Amino acid sequence: MAYIDYPYYTSVSATPLVGEFLPAAERASDLIDAYTLNAVERFNLENDYPVLFEKVKKAVAYQVEFIMQNGGLEAWAMASDDLASKSENYSTYSISETYRQGSSGNKKLIGTLELAPLAGVLLVGITGLGRRARW
Repeated sequence: MAYIDYPYYTSVSATPLVGEFLPAAERASDLIDAYTLNAVERFNLENDYPVLFEKVKKAVAYQVEFIMQNGGLEAWAMASDDLASKSENYSTYSISETYRQGSSGNKKLIGTLELAPLAGVLLVGITGLGRRARW
C-alpha cells in the first residue's frame, strides 16, 4: 500500500513522472517499510504519531522523486546490476560491504535498491524507533 497519493506527491515535488505513479509510490513505501523495520504498522504512526507519519509520507515522496530522477522505476531497479562488493576476513570474523561501482560508498541500500539521501535523513528517528522495540 502506498503511503501517499499523486496530489500529495505534486505538493512536495516538482519532478515529473517517468512512467506510472502508483507502482513507484508502492515500491517507495515498501522500501521505507523495510528501512524502518515496519515502524508505520508496528507503532500505528498514521493514527498515534501523525508528526512521524508526515515524515514517512515526505520520505516516500522524496523516494518517488529519486526514482523518477534516476530514469523511472525500471531503470532505478536495474541500477542494482551496478553493485560491487568487497570483504575482509579476519581470524574470527569478516566484514563485507556492498556499494555501487564508482560511488563513494555513502549510499544507503535496502537489499540492492538505493534509498534517497533525503529520505534517509527524515527517517533517522523512525528507524531508531523500529530498531529499539522488537516484536
